[in-house]
Order: sequence, then C-alpha cells, then structure tokens
Amino acid sequence: MNRELLILGLLRGWDTHGYQLVDFLEKRLAYLVDLKKPTTYALLERLRRDGHVTMTVEREGNRPERRVYQVTSEGEAYFFRLLRENLRSFARPRFPNAIGIYFIQALPSEEAEALLNERLSALEEELQEFEPKVPAHAGLAAEPVLQHYVVHLQAERTWLTSLLRTLVEAHRQRSLPTEAAE
Repeated sequence: MNRELLILGLLRGWDTHGYQLVDFLEKRLAYLVDLKKPTTYALLERLRRDGHVTMTVEREGNRPERRVYQVTSEGEAYFFRLLRENLRSFARPRFPNAIGIYFIQALPSEEAEALLNERLSALEEELQEFEPKVPAHAGLAAEPVLQHYVVHLQAERTWLTSLLRTLVEAHRQRSLPTEAAE
C-alpha cells in the first residue's frame, strides 16, 4: 500500500519513465523507502494492469524506447484512498537492530561498548547528513518527512548514548576491586 502510494504520488505531478523514477527514489528518497529497481518496475506494471497508470512508449532519436507512465483518473482516486488510509493509520515501528541488544550480554563488555560506539558514529554521520536538509527543504513537501526522520535519529542517539553510559558504568562497577574483609 505505502509503495503504491509513493509511486502514484510521484507520478501525479510528473509523467516520467521508469528509469527517472528509480533514479529519484534511489538518490532522493532512499532514507524513506527501500524500493529496488525490479520492485519499482513490478509496481508500475501492477498499477498499469489495475488501470491506475497508463504507459506509453516514446523514443528520442537513436536512444532506446522508454516507457512513460501517467496517472489515470482511477489512479488519482486510488491515490487519495491510499493517502487517507496512510494518514489515519499507525504502524508499530520495528527495530531490527534491537535484536542484537537483546543478546548484548553474550559479548564481553569492552567489545559490546566498542560495537555500540561504531553504531553511534554511523548514526552521527547520518544526522550530520540529514539535519541540514530540514531547513534546506523549508516549505517543501519533503520538509515534514525529513523532520520526522531526523527526530527518530535524534531519539536513537539519545537512547544509544544512555545505553552506552549504562554499560560503561556496569563495567566500571564490575572492575572495582572488592574491599578485603578486616
């Protein structure tokens, strides 16, 4: 549903060929959706078969033929139905990286801390890339989506920093010499 919403939403204002759409998704919206080229083409074909988009073939000079997609009136109605469903619904977030946290005690504490610090560094790089994009997209459709992403990254950083502090403190407590009984 969400992938169809995305494809239809992008095509609403932009009659384009599949390559341009895939390129846009990979370069501009990879943080939002993981949509590979074959999946995008399969979605376009399903939307075409279902009457939500039309496809015309065009050729420029000696270049290969291109399939250009355009939203139909049925596709427009379907887009609005999907949009309303998406906006009213709540999907429980999933955190696949949390599975490792579940088993973190299996590792020596120094190794766990080092791995989590690597994770924190990667998270900081992602924040450095995306935080400046929010004001750069002020007033555009992407602004609230980017804000949402950045807020989640910031929350992850806060949580991860707290977890690291807890692990470091627990390790420090275990490392303290026990006082000899007198």
